[in-house]
Amino acid sequence: MLRIRTAIAFTALATLASATAWGKPMASRTIEFRAFVPIVCKTTFEPYSSSDNTDYQILGTVNEFCNSARGYRVIVQVDGETEDAGTIYFGGQAFPVTSNEIVVTDVDGPGRLNRELGYEAGENQPYSLQIRIEPKYV
Repeated sequence: MLRIRTAIAFTALATLASATAWGKPMASRTIEFRAFVPIVCKTTFEPYSSSDNTDYQILGTVNEFCNSARGYRVIVQVDGETEDAGTIYFGGQAFPVTSNEIVVTDVDGPGRLNRELGYEAGENQPYSLQIRIEPKYV
């Protein structure tokens, strides 16, 4: 982003300098810039274990970043049995494990957030949790 701003400023300055260097009055000019910004969405997980002041086990922090103008979703994928498999806590909100994919957040617009991920065991326990982030295109 800084390179684009630098290029814009340099181009505008060069245009102004060339018009005044010839001693002619500056005519109306239009400068048009277009840029493509790729959509980048990623999550990282910082594990730690704690059960202080909660009824569930805190597994760690999920760091989410997505620059999609239309927003994004964070999904927890559950591998294993989902019937009576407990509850996932994401950012303090409870999500009962009822399927293999649980949308734990749906954000409108770009964002950079850090949220705690926790788990309260049920009769059956999943053997793996995976975190995925998806940009919204529509």
